[in-house]
Amino acid sequence: MARPRIVQHSFGSLGSGGPIGALTRVLSSDLSESFEFRHVPQPGPAGGINLRLVRSLARQMRDFTPDLAHIRGLGNEGFHGVLAARLAGVPKILVSVHGSVRDLVPRPRGPRSLIVGGILEPLTLRLATHVVVVCDDALSKPILRPVRRKIVGVVPNSVDLPADAAGAASRGAVRHALGIGADDLVLIVVGRLVIGKGHLDLLAALDRLLPPAAVVHVLVVGDGPDAALIARRAASVSPVRVHLLGRRLDVPALLGACDVFVLPSLHENLSNALLEAMAAGLPVVATRVGGNTEVVSRGGGLLVPPGDPAALAAGLQRLLDDPALRARLGAEACGVIAARYTTARMTARLKAVYTAILGRVSPTTGNEVVLLGFTIDDRLLNEIAGRSTVLPTQTHNFAWNLVRALQSAGTTVSLLSALPVPDYPEYPQILVRSRRIGAHGATGETIGFVNLLVFKHVTRLYSCLVRGTRFMRRRAPGVVVVHGIHTPFLLFARLLRRTRGVRICLVMTDPPGLVRQVDGPLARLLKGFDRRLVRRLAHGFDGVVALTPALAEDFAAGVPRLVVEGFVDPGLAAVRAAPSEHPEQIHVAYAGGITADYGVANLVNAFRALPDPRLRLDLYGRGTLDAWVRACSEADARITHHGVLAHRDLLPALRGAQLLVNPRPAGQDFVKYSFPSKLLEYLALGVPVVTTRLAGIPDDYRPYLQFTADDSVAALAAAIAASLADPEGAQARAARARRYVFEAKSTGVEGQRIAGFVAGLGRSADATASARRSAARRSARLRIDERARKSREAADDAN
Repeated sequence: MARPRIVQHSFGSLGSGGPIGALTRVLSSDLSESFEFRHVPQPGPAGGINLRLVRSLARQMRDFTPDLAHIRGLGNEGFHGVLAARLAGVPKILVSVHGSVRDLVPRPRGPRSLIVGGILEPLTLRLATHVVVVCDDALSKPILRPVRRKIVGVVPNSVDLPADAAGAASRGAVRHALGIGADDLVLIVVGRLVIGKGHLDLLAALDRLLPPAAVVHVLVVGDGPDAALIARRAASVSPVRVHLLGRRLDVPALLGACDVFVLPSLHENLSNALLEAMAAGLPVVATRVGGNTEVVSRGGGLLVPPGDPAALAAGLQRLLDDPALRARLGAEACGVIAARYTTARMTARLKAVYTAILGRVSPTTGNEVVLLGFTIDDRLLNEIAGRSTVLPTQTHNFAWNLVRALQSAGTTVSLLSALPVPDYPEYPQILVRSRRIGAHGATGETIGFVNLLVFKHVTRLYSCLVRGTRFMRRRAPGVVVVHGIHTPFLLFARLLRRTRGVRICLVMTDPPGLVRQVDGPLARLLKGFDRRLVRRLAHGFDGVVALTPALAEDFAAGVPRLVVEGFVDPGLAAVRAAPSEHPEQIHVAYAGGITADYGVANLVNAFRALPDPRLRLDLYGRGTLDAWVRACSEADARITHHGVLAHRDLLPALRGAQLLVNPRPAGQDFVKYSFPSKLLEYLALGVPVVTTRLAGIPDDYRPYLQFTADDSVAALAAAIAASLADPEGAQARAARARRYVFEAKSTGVEGQRIAGFVAGLGRSADATASARRSAARRSARLRIDERARKSREAADDAN
């Protein structure tokens, strides 16, 4: 079978940075085994609208007869590439958005920038058939709103990891050539010398630094139109030595000679310079703009506000004064790149995008999926956290792992969600309005509703029927995956199946109608009715993905099912333990709801029964027992209630513990339906785990866990003491557990299982429908034959 042909258009020559660096890696990757590429470069600026250039590009594309043209970048150059592809008759045109004139800070003035930003860039996007972006932040750009339906995903920039040994000799040689001592501290900034890259803010921050014991140098690498202005300002900086190096071809060697990378930009998309520095193991201080936030928030550096020299100086001062922090963040930086931004991951994602655009994946494989549920971005989750004591952290994490799992199998995921909030007044908002959402390459919107008992279900169903129907019409999915057992969503999905013929799959993570202690008589009555209704609706789904067999069997008996306990994010491999100020202490940790239902009271009482003064109990979360736990911490100083931490701060804290505990009582009615999702995260961190004997935990996990004898406080205390008494055995068990979950439960592995399951549902449903049509045709023929026979018999009788 012939390989699909893809023409790659770019501005600049191979081997340079930016989008061309990504193209260089693509052309030298194993993608060439699946696709036939031809590079059609645009070596110089177009100089306005250059029709001769357009004709030349179109002729080169036409000679190749490509199936797809990939245009890298917007601007004047991107417009020429798209226009040439249109004239060449290329059937599919993909535009990568790396940045826009509208992003620049300060915004350039003059007729050229107005024409490019106001006319040519929007026209480029309209002429394209498909669009990808390089970071989640770009999904919210105003210029993309009119073409949101064309966005097929996020394909981040990537870097090649350097060799393990950078070479102390090379580091010393570079420093010697620059007149830098072996013990001096060196900062580096790499980028064009323009105001928008924040060099003046960096120089102002350097003036505020308190001189450390070592001499500090700053390497400024790059050139640009504002080089003279920056050079004049650099000459007045006193506490540090500034080296203006201009454009260099040995940036990797320079990075290896430095201690800290600085990115003070006022605007960014996804900086290749940032990725290269992190791959080299440098801790970073970056401004909280564009893709910087989503990269550095995973670890490896500090984020500061843009345009704030004081905050930038404070971040730099922290790293200069703390070599241990520099070492930890540098190791984290390498881990972040290895987990998410390697060339292998970029090319895998790009292959999925190409395959989807070229139609090589049937819609019945789930390549176009709408996830209907409670998936929201971190921004909205933080809003909920600020207004409610009920925080759906585990549901949030599971939902995004589900998104990433589907994407890893080449699936394009769109989101139609409701905010996961409790009824008023627990959540102090009655009218909840629709919002746009987007992260991790998935975009969509939330539905509005009235947040009152009974009214919530009714208005969510109404919003699904009105706004949700329009959303489905625009996205035209082959499959709708419903995450969460919520009656309005189940009713809407069943209606879509009947009216639009889409496949529907239900993801069940918890049983419906769970009764909480705060529920009144009416709420309990309605939840019982809802539970019965869910059973009826779930039987009409094409398939069910459930956390436990009991959950699928009880609520969707007879429906094709796949059991998936959860997902392990490969990024967890990069998590490093938070540094401990008291290494002699032994930390026992729990993260989750601070409630009696989750066993927190048992855990606190079990811990207090252990007399060892070195022990510390760290509780992370929020719930109805907050006040009681704080009272216990006043009585026992070994107990600390940390409240809710951002996930990126929580993981290092858990990684640094000596023992993690899941104390949920096994005697509760619903636990047979539930697999605690925190267990997978615990095991992936490589820390020993103690848990109660929950019926929902499969036997596969038993070699990796320390179980309690029963639900009692004494049994929990005994299990904790037994694990801590054998640290070598417990750590060996934890290491085996970590290998197991990364190999068997990663988002990639489970994503392939789910994608295959959905594909099977499509074939099964098609086969069933075909069988029904064949049976109907046979039945019709039999009826016709029977009528003909009776007619003949009547005629014979008449004669």
